[in-house]
Amino acid sequence: KYHGYSNEEAVKFASAVAALNIVTPGASTDLPSENDVVEFMKTAEFLEA
Repeated sequence: KYHGYSNEEAVKFASAVAALNIVTPGASTDLPSENDVVEFMKTAEFLEA
């Protein structure tokens, strides 16, 4: 576990970080905050494998 996230939650978190990072036009090295990611995940839909 990382920061209390299970493996599945960690993968979803990483996917949410990537999704938030690509919505900003242009090159960016900034990553969203953990709080921004958690808020985004509340409304995001994830496909089940």
